[in-house]
Amino acid sequence: MMTADLFHLTQPLTHIASYPKAGKTSLAVSLALDALIHHDMGIFFCSAGKERDIRHRMVSAMSDIDLIEIEHIKESPEDAKYKKYQDTLMATFNLNFIACNIRGLAFEEFRRKCLYHAYYNQVKLIIIDDLHQVVDGDTQSNIQELKKLANVLNIPCIVFTPLPQAEDDNIQKVTKINALLNTYADVTMWLDRPEYEIAAQLEVIKQPTGEPSDIPLSFTPRTAHFTDVEMVGLHFILTELEATR
Repeated sequence: MMTADLFHLTQPLTHIASYPKAGKTSLAVSLALDALIHHDMGIFFCSAGKERDIRHRMVSAMSDIDLIEIEHIKESPEDAKYKKYQDTLMATFNLNFIACNIRGLAFEEFRRKCLYHAYYNQVKLIIIDDLHQVVDGDTQSNIQELKKLANVLNIPCIVFTPLPQAEDDNIQKVTKINALLNTYADVTMWLDRPEYEIAAQLEVIKQPTGEPSDIPLSFTPRTAHFTDVEMVGLHFILTELEATR
């Protein structure tokens, strides 16, 4: 299970939703990076983005290089930051981190990959960003199977989803996924960060013990990184202590 330092959750399924531009992918990467570096946990990170883009987010957070500069730096060996970029990028490959692009991936193939990496790469945490990009199968059955998978593997799964927008082609699917996750997830949270703001908070809507509450977070726009994700773990530690009094 996840260590108390990171998240202090023993529940299989956690759902974190947000509106666009609030930083859900940034929070997903920040949580993954904290688990990889500080707790030596293996991560299976599934998203609709390319592995290169996820690693660039990690490089920016680890090296303090501006995220929007990285695309230029990686093509410019004469740049003073080039070596720092290369060294940090190589360091990410020394972490037990497996990234998977799930855009258009069939659910059964996604499930097979989870089983494979749990067994052969001993991942201890599954993070899924944009679950609606997985295709095939009944949506409700897929989410039930995801929770069952986390239970059987004894590996927590954190699912990030966007708030559906009227102009989205898949608005019905995203709406249904959000509703079902709110029903089946053991913990549900809402990421609230006004666009361009540094201050953010995770609103804990449902948890095994305790009342709904807020977790303050700080966002660094330059590196697209939440610098204090340990506050999430602290919240659940304190909540559990309060419940045992």
